[in-house]
Amino acid sequence: MASKRNNKTSLIEATQISKNSFNTFWWRILISIFVLIIYGNTTSYQYTLDDDIFYQKHASVQKGLDGIPELFTQGSMAQFDGSKGVQPYRPITLLSFALEKHFFDNNPAKSHLINLLLYLFIIQLLFALLLKLLSQSYAFFVTMVVLLFALHPIHTEVVASVKSRDELMAMCFGLMSWYAFIVATQQEKKSFLYVGLSALYLFASLLSKESAIAFLVLIPLAIIMLTETHWKKTGTYMIPFAFVTGLFFILRYKAIGTETFVKGVPVLDNVLHAAKGVSQITATKMEILFYNIKLLFWPWPLSWDYSFNQIPLMDVYDILPWVSFCIYGFLLIMAVVFFKKKPILSFGIFFFMIASTPTNNLFFINGATVAERFLFTPSIGFIIAFAYAVTIVLKIDLLQIARKQKRNFIICIGLLSLVYFMCSFYRVPDWENNFKLFAAGVVSSPNSSRTNQAFGTEYENKAKDEPDPMEHKRLNDSAIYYLQKSVDILPTNSDATYKLAQVYEMNGDVPRAIEYYKKSIQSTPGSFVALNNLGVIYAGQKNFDAALELFNKAYQIDSTIELTIANLMVVHANKGQLEKVVQYGNRAKALGIVNNKINDLYNQAQLKLRAQ
Repeated sequence: MASKRNNKTSLIEATQISKNSFNTFWWRILISIFVLIIYGNTTSYQYTLDDDIFYQKHASVQKGLDGIPELFTQGSMAQFDGSKGVQPYRPITLLSFALEKHFFDNNPAKSHLINLLLYLFIIQLLFALLLKLLSQSYAFFVTMVVLLFALHPIHTEVVASVKSRDELMAMCFGLMSWYAFIVATQQEKKSFLYVGLSALYLFASLLSKESAIAFLVLIPLAIIMLTETHWKKTGTYMIPFAFVTGLFFILRYKAIGTETFVKGVPVLDNVLHAAKGVSQITATKMEILFYNIKLLFWPWPLSWDYSFNQIPLMDVYDILPWVSFCIYGFLLIMAVVFFKKKPILSFGIFFFMIASTPTNNLFFINGATVAERFLFTPSIGFIIAFAYAVTIVLKIDLLQIARKQKRNFIICIGLLSLVYFMCSFYRVPDWENNFKLFAAGVVSSPNSSRTNQAFGTEYENKAKDEPDPMEHKRLNDSAIYYLQKSVDILPTNSDATYKLAQVYEMNGDVPRAIEYYKKSIQSTPGSFVALNNLGVIYAGQKNFDAALELFNKAYQIDSTIELTIANLMVVHANKGQLEKVVQYGNRAKALGIVNNKINDLYNQAQLKLRAQ
């Protein structure tokens, strides 16, 4: 088998050695059954976490078919919270939700079922792709890789969270693009037809989630490393890829531009926003890289959030960044050294590193410190490299695998698969609803300000609807405990201080409510809801000047908010400033606001002015 490309030639020629030596049919069925056992119950789960961002509370998506044109001309969060500037641009994902809204009308069971079916399809697609790439002679190895991928606990978020449809669709279209590209390189007739299909699938993948840009590198790299296709031919076939990628960036630029608008508290999303100096930034980035590989190698415990301060800032004198540096350095050296001798191992390592680059914070700060969904695509490369490393340790020749060697490999992979299966099986129920998810979050990420804030908010919401005084107090006390813990971890968490103020206000503790509303405004001066709420408290105390100052600030932030206009009219009415009442009443009419309180104040002010 020795040749200029060593093992590379064997990947093609080996088909003649042991063609159909391992039948994957029943394994495909068995793996699908395992997946259904793990994720089947998700069809009874509620919407959770960020599902409202892209689906439930997204104005364009909720229009169904009528909102489809808006999905391609605006940022993907613009019609959720009014985001401007740089933000996600994922119109294909939103398109799937708009269609879902039209046909099923916000039915969580259908949403979860679609995610599950997509995951099952991706598993079968991965089977077909790897067999096409490595040949039938590697069917046994491919089966073990897909088994580990299908059961890996890191994927529970992607399958069980409806919002993570973006990850599923990006990978689905990415793998389809990859498969079509391989077909194109293996035949002369109609090759350009398959190249065109491949480019079209890549375009759809990019429009599903931006991190799919990794496939632009992974696909040609796989062809060059694992097949005999000449690099010039591969380069020629990449021309349509360059075209659709350019088109994607043009559409994205027209929709969101390049201007960045800071909303909320950036450090709450990514701890790197709090890093100071090159040494601290570099050390923390290496720490983040460590957690990425740690979650793939030992995926327990799992959490929906790893933000501040679950993964703390590091510096050069900390040991963890150096451990991470050594691990990644070793992997990179292995990938280079075995580039020709063991191309499957080398490719697996490169796959993991390239696929994780868009989200691992190494070259630019991402929207989150660490997230399990970010590891969905990179996990394929990690598992390929890991499984191949096992064959090296067990001294297995994948082309001439003996029965005893096959048994040892199955035992090794089987034990790990059993662990993965159990971890996934016990993790998935946490996604049943927000309360269970957030309860699990404060256990697995106790140092995260966001997990404590979210769980405290759940208790607050339950307290609002609880008629029993004793239970109401218990729920309120729990809300205060977790919200206060969130604030202790990150005092500038304006969402937590705002929620804490709300709870104190609901309890009648006005001084504490005022204290935390002020803290919320101090952290996020643009929070018109906190400004309005604090203004209402001052107005209730007859401190109309202080209330007016707050309402004016809220109005300057957004002059279209009905609540702010109503509050301004109430305060001006109490101060006897009837002209101002009419002025804001006219503003409400111009905006088309229909509000009985505003109308009454407006009419009364006009009558009094006429009487004068």
